[in-house]
Amino acid sequence: MDSFSTERPKEYKTGKVTVSLLEYDQRFEKKFPSEYIPYDYRHPHAVPEETKGAFDVIIADPPFLADECLVKTAQTVRLLAKPNAKVILCTGTIMAKMADRLLGLHRLKFEPQHANNLSNEFSCFANYETKYL
Repeated sequence: MDSFSTERPKEYKTGKVTVSLLEYDQRFEKKFPSEYIPYDYRHPHAVPEETKGAFDVIIADPPFLADECLVKTAQTVRLLAKPNAKVILCTGTIMAKMADRLLGLHRLKFEPQHANNLSNEFSCFANYETKYL
């Protein structure tokens, strides 16, 4: 997934944003030790207690284009999100119906590009109207 982020409104106004990175790949722990939280989408409820209901903004990028992966990612998103949290999901375009059904997300105009030229078409989805995406 690999990533969730949080913004706290008071900090946002002062230019401070607190970010957390929920990620399976432990190499990120070395690069971002204070932001890194170990995460495995196969265990969607195995997150630190203090992160539950703590996020104003969540950006999720599930590791696989599989129904099971998106279902479990959505479970984690709902667990971490504050009421009215803004959610952005980056995944394969083929997952559009499921993104809508699970999280109420609509497709954005922005289309992510991959350096490795992956064969699957990717899209971003959100539960709010974005200004730049």
